[in-house]
Parts: sequence; C-alpha cells; structure tokens
Amino acid sequence: MSNTADVVALINKRDQNLAVWHVVIDPIWPMSRLCGAWVNTLAPHLYVQRYLLPFGDELPDELVHIGTASAGVFDANATRRAVIATIAELDARHKDSPTKAGKARAPIPWPQVPETLDWATLPPVPNGVVDDQLRRETIAAAMWVGRLSDAWAKIEVNRLSRDYLSDGEPSPRPMPVVLVGAHKPITPEYPEY
Repeated sequence: MSNTADVVALINKRDQNLAVWHVVIDPIWPMSRLCGAWVNTLAPHLYVQRYLLPFGDELPDELVHIGTASAGVFDANATRRAVIATIAELDARHKDSPTKAGKARAPIPWPQVPETLDWATLPPVPNGVVDDQLRRETIAAAMWVGRLSDAWAKIEVNRLSRDYLSDGEPSPRPMPVVLVGAHKPITPEYPEY
C-alpha cells in the first residue's frame, strides 16, 4: 500500500456515537484545512488512503480493521517533533549562510508550532461552535492538526523564499508525517500542481 495522503481523518468514537473529521495537511491548500465532518457514518471514502488519527491515539477494537485500508496511523506528537526538528535544521543552515557581503543574516520569523497534543486537555474551540461533547472535542483536535499544518505551510514559504534553503526545489514539501510505529518521518509524494 502506498503511503500517499494529504488528509488526516480524525476518528472519535464514544459509546455508540462516532465523529470523523477531515483535515487537509497539504502545504499549499488554499481553503479551510477542516474540510469535512461526518457523524455516525464511516464509509470507505472517509478512511481509505487517509492518515488516521484516532482520538486518544487508539482505534476502538471495532474499528481496527480500517487501519489496513488507510495510509497509516498519524502520530500527532511525533509529527510535531519532526516539524520542530525541520525548523531547527533550517534555522541552523540559515545562520551558517552569510549574505553575499559576508555578514550574518537577519533572523527568520519561524511560525509557532502548537503545543503537544494532550487528549486530556484539548485546546479550546470558539464559543458557539457546538455544545455536543463528542463533536466539540473532535473539532478541538482537528483544529490542532490544522494549526500544525498551517505552521508547516509557513515553514515551506520561508524555505522556498530563500535560495540557500530551497535546494533548488520549486515546490513546497509535504509535511514530515510520522506514523505510529515508525521511527522517522515519511515524505508522501503529491502530484505536481
């Protein structure tokens, strides 16, 4: 199975209720990253070739079977660490690359990466979004993935706007996704735009 995906499918099941929320992680996505939500529906098009992010980091036993059709289980905090490591690597390269006049370069304003995803204390959602606890916590976690994706997109803008960091690459790189059980980020290949 190919590990190509540009969407994280957040899956949250509580009792008999199920919420699935799609978040686009493609760095050049021009619209809202939260791109679809389904309640009490789980059709193959919602998880096939998508990264799965089970709420609480574990798929319920009755949903384990969907993992084989997915692009893998998204490790949110390991992916966050991979994004932070990329910032550190790019910033070090930036600092080691003097200007044409031989002077130090001005610091790059790197984007803020969201804090570690803690399932017990999720980030707040805007007031009035929804009162249902299952949907509210699903939206909160989806918004966290969206903020991580936005940070990655800004990193790529910074990288591509500097020839000494872009390495001649004309397009943004996909987010360095880490899958559960993987020890290093994978780099999915996206079609050319």
